[in-house]
Amino acid sequence: MKNLLIILLALSPFISSAKGEKTVVESERVYAQYQWKVSKEGLRELKVKFINKSKSAVNVDLEVSFYNNGILEESSNIADCLKKSFFANLFRPYHLVQTESKENESFEVKLTEFKTEKVEECTETDD
Repeated sequence: MKNLLIILLALSPFISSAKGEKTVVESERVYAQYQWKVSKEGLRELKVKFINKSKSAVNVDLEVSFYNNGILEESSNIADCLKKSFFANLFRPYHLVQTESKENESFEVKLTEFKTEKVEECTETDD
């Protein structure tokens, strides 16, 4: 059983990429992946997940922009602190970005303004 768990943990990066997630931005060994999802209410959501492969905790800021015919329709900012640990990457929750934009041939998603800052540790905030 222990060997099976080790094998599954070793294969987890390959399993997640096989589910349609794609890495679109990288900065200082921190990666952002996204995948489309439809909510129970029928709204389209972009699931964004961060993976920290650096040697320290990292504050990240990411702007998600939705374009239609080259014109910016919506944008959203994501800010998070990523702890450094193998298990933190496995169990890190997704950030959901909802959009009311309709997908068509000229619809495009861009993850821009990806900024990272190494920190000693992540601190809790009163959000």
